[in-house]
Amino acid sequence: MNLATSPVLFRRLFGIAAALSLASPCAAQFALPKDDSPLVLDKGLAVSGASEVARRPINTDAVVAGVVEGTLDLASVKAGDEIIPGKAWQEIVAKDGGFASPGRSAYVLVRVTAEQPRVAMLHAAGHALVYVNGEPRMGDPYAHGYVTLPISLRSGENTLLFAHAGRGQMKAELRRPAGEVMILSADLTLPDARPDAPSVQTVGVPIVNATDTPRTVTLHAVAGGRESVSQPITLAPCAAHKAAVEVNIPASASPVALTLTVREGSREVATHTATLGSPPAGAPFKITYSSRVDGSAQYVAIVPPKPSEGGKPPAMVLSLHGASVEATSQAGSYAPRAGVLIACPTNRRPFGFDWEDWGRVDAIESMDEVQRRFNTDPARQYLTGHSMGGHGTWNIGVLYPERFAAIAPSAGWLSFDTYTSRGGPAYAPEGPLGDAFRTARASSDTLALFPNLRGKGIYILHGDKDDNVPVEQARQARAALDALGIPYAFHEQAGAGHWWDDDQPGAACVDWPGIWETFAAHSLPERAEPPAVSPPIDSRGFPLGAFKRVFDREFVLVYATGGSAEENAWALAKARYDAEQWWYRGSGRAVVMSDEQFLKSPTTGNVVLYGHADSNRAWAPVLGKDAPVTLTRGRLSVAGRDFTGDDLALLTVLPRADSPGAEVGIVGGTGRPGMRATDRLGYFGSGVGFPEVTVLRAGVWRRGFGAVEGAGPLNAIVWR
Repeated sequence: MNLATSPVLFRRLFGIAAALSLASPCAAQFALPKDDSPLVLDKGLAVSGASEVARRPINTDAVVAGVVEGTLDLASVKAGDEIIPGKAWQEIVAKDGGFASPGRSAYVLVRVTAEQPRVAMLHAAGHALVYVNGEPRMGDPYAHGYVTLPISLRSGENTLLFAHAGRGQMKAELRRPAGEVMILSADLTLPDARPDAPSVQTVGVPIVNATDTPRTVTLHAVAGGRESVSQPITLAPCAAHKAAVEVNIPASASPVALTLTVREGSREVATHTATLGSPPAGAPFKITYSSRVDGSAQYVAIVPPKPSEGGKPPAMVLSLHGASVEATSQAGSYAPRAGVLIACPTNRRPFGFDWEDWGRVDAIESMDEVQRRFNTDPARQYLTGHSMGGHGTWNIGVLYPERFAAIAPSAGWLSFDTYTSRGGPAYAPEGPLGDAFRTARASSDTLALFPNLRGKGIYILHGDKDDNVPVEQARQARAALDALGIPYAFHEQAGAGHWWDDDQPGAACVDWPGIWETFAAHSLPERAEPPAVSPPIDSRGFPLGAFKRVFDREFVLVYATGGSAEENAWALAKARYDAEQWWYRGSGRAVVMSDEQFLKSPTTGNVVLYGHADSNRAWAPVLGKDAPVTLTRGRLSVAGRDFTGDDLALLTVLPRADSPGAEVGIVGGTGRPGMRATDRLGYFGSGVGFPEVTVLRAGVWRRGFGAVEGAGPLNAIVWR
């Protein structure tokens, strides 16, 4: 049974005891079943229109503000209560299997009682996140269906506050865990087994700890009688972790069984058997590799080349998929070509990062893996993509001009600013402080980097009736190239929409003759010319001067245990939430551990510390005695500025003192309000830039940029 099944049918089949509590001011109060029956959450209270949230670093949200301030008492909210003037909570009932969107930026509140403390599995979809008794947990805004999280319920009443994603229905139910540790088989990352594929591949396996205590386990993978074992895996309480292990895959022309086992010491705690696909010769197939960002398993779909004369290494075409499209589907849109290998990376997820930030790192890592494994011709490398992948073609093409001889965007949008109109004052206010935030996402400004396309082959393809990405995006690109005097080829398909095809092999809107003609006419010179405009990215592909670069180099998330009970609980919840976001958005592997665990087994890569110097025991060892930032209970000092109070929040990234070349991120505050103010800051959002130092007050969720004290690089912070 899955979340698409209606609550009515669930009640009929399982006889759920969802009782109304007359003592509660909420319209619906659910009681957990005493047996193993699932509990469908189909009644509650909803409020909408109390927030202004967009793709930008600083947003306002009255509900989040109430959580940060501690003024929103979810246990006592009742229908008719206003969250802001004119916006009141109203009763809501699920219909046709889920909650329809109650309106823009809506929240749905549900209360559940438990006779005793316990862990339940929350199966939900269509929500951006859920606060469980005030702690943030990752949602499933795209309704993929694989987000199944253990949540800790206390004895008595529990509040679940869902942020509706606004993409259709939202559904939620609670189930009893099937075990203390589980494998989530719906989100495995697996390679294919083929005679011509590399034998050593990386497997990604989500593991859930459905208990309130940390666990240490190992992942064992057996394929063809050969066993691989992971390093010890730290599982935070009530958390999901997508582990990775390298596996020797036997060369096979038939499917291969892969047995996955999780062990705690010598005890087997979870097992699952998967089957590796074995596509026929000449058909697209998947390979996997271990990402240098986080050690996670990522895959690339390969369209193998037809044999070509002369035995030359094949050319490589990197083809980027559109939003909601798997890389395997992108590969399936091409007919094999003689002497050309087509590589389709993932952007880490079907929506992923819009081919920016970690999305473009994924593209370049995939390209390097393919070149290494298949010995492609480094002089004949080309870039194309459709829709979101068309945007990726523009963006990656201007940021890495030395990597591609020609580019061919199809139905592509240029930038978030041209496509969604979120630039300028809508993104950040005019002036030096707003400029600091714009600088941290300068790599998103594709048009500013168009001079880097000089000397490249360019083919622009678009349907003139495209109702998804307007053809004006292609025409704007054409005008920009004309203004620079850069030659290109341009084709508008008359009467065509966003995706279109003909009766020839391959999908016409990506496998287009004019694109192949452009590619065949261009190759990279032996010595690359320096780009006309220096790309505003670092050596790893992250925006210069941006906080998000710390989520790299196999980073670990370290939560505090040396503070007050409230501080420690926040640090664990925030680190776990960030790890969940990373898993969901980037199919990522985020290691979460306590400061004590970290000090016993320190890593050498990047570290993100949650808390402050008085609460996180790893603070002094990784930052050293000369750290340029002081963050303690009630006090923040940075770049000669001192602040006091419990409402200061800080994001920053600094050099790691005990590991040369590595960096330390700080997500913390001077007190509860400051810490809670960071909970919903969207630093994983593509096209959203937080400078490497950002100082703000807890009032940011009501006052927006008016509560930002300063931002910028450490040596040039812009202060209010």
